[in-house]
Amino acid sequence: MANKVLETRILLASDVTANLVGSTKVWMKGEVILEFTTSGKIKMKIGDGINTWDNLKYYGGGGSGSVEVVVFTDTTDPDGAWASTGNTELEDGQMMIVQDASGGTVGYIWNETASTWITFSGNVLAQNVFFNSDILCAGNYSAVGNITKTQSGTTTINSNGKSLWDVMQAIFCKELQPTKTEPSVSLTTPQSGSYEVGTVVTPTWNATLNAGSYTYGPATGVTATAWTITDSDGNTDSVASGSFPAITVGDSTNYTIKAEATYNSGVIANTNMGNPSSPVIQIAAGTKDKTSSAIKGYRSFFYGAVTTDSVSTPLTSAIIRGLTNGGAYDSAKNVTINPVAGAKRYVVAIPLSSTRSGLTSAILPNSLNAQVVSQYTTGTVQVEGANGYTDAAYKVYIYEPASIGTNEIHNITLG
Repeated sequence: MANKVLETRILLASDVTANLVGSTKVWMKGEVILEFTTSGKIKMKIGDGINTWDNLKYYGGGGSGSVEVVVFTDTTDPDGAWASTGNTELEDGQMMIVQDASGGTVGYIWNETASTWITFSGNVLAQNVFFNSDILCAGNYSAVGNITKTQSGTTTINSNGKSLWDVMQAIFCKELQPTKTEPSVSLTTPQSGSYEVGTVVTPTWNATLNAGSYTYGPATGVTATAWTITDSDGNTDSVASGSFPAITVGDSTNYTIKAEATYNSGVIANTNMGNPSSPVIQIAAGTKDKTSSAIKGYRSFFYGAVTTDSVSTPLTSAIIRGLTNGGAYDSAKNVTINPVAGAKRYVVAIPLSSTRSGLTSAILPNSLNAQVVSQYTTGTVQVEGANGYTDAAYKVYIYEPASIGTNEIHNITLG
């Protein structure tokens, strides 16, 4: 069969634009087409018997006009990126832009003589620029970031095969391992405190688990998986908030609530650079508990004016409890007894069990601050607690002169 003589076609840029771009015409294999551009340059395509004008590549004087945009996992692997396109042939000057999933792009041009891709441009991520040797550090300094050496000596940065990003991190970022703060339980018991004996209190609680923390994060992810609530009276519960049966506060009451949380293990802590800690720093699953402050009881002290005399009406628990309730006699007290119409006696009553020194001063501010503590006599009376609670012995101090002035004020000191 005779060889077919192939034509060389010469086209102007206007012919290409008007007649060939988008055409379905397939150019014969080996057919040469020379295109004269508007700038006077010559570009060449050669038919392959398969492709239309749009899909034929330029050759020769105009350089490759083909630019492949390739989405590939690794912008540092141009050979892999090119292979992923399915193309098998390369021409000198072939251009390719490789983009990875993170948005980094690298531009390459094929050098036929060297048979290699050469990086030529692009929005290049530091992670995609690699050193091909170690860096020698020299000069009259002793440290740059994490790199140290003698003042006039040298040292080497291990950079061969590493990215610019990794090397800069190694020089200027010192990775620090985290520490952890263990979880803890917070417990609120509003009723904790001291009460006069006989007071009825309904204990309540609200417990929370503090999840702990890591120096550089993230959030630990620790949560309470179970609660165990107990009190000193033997009651139990399994909820973070609630109440126990009411109690009557007594002389020996020392009531507390304990909250125990069981929790899961936390996530792995990060370093200051956001990497997982190594060795691993992590809050382990476990339990933590907290015990409340106590509910305790006290015997109040009382003071005030009484309108009956000792002969007709001996002091009783009811009379004493009818005076001013001073609360717990747990420290030195300064109180004032003011006169009332028909007052016959001034009375101060303290629990006989108190270890404090009792009445130490009684000053009359309206009588030149006269001291009348020596005119108080003492006795003992059984006095009930609140709500008729079991009585206890009280020491009573009684001031009962022939008459009490209508403006007679006593400034009392209990030591």
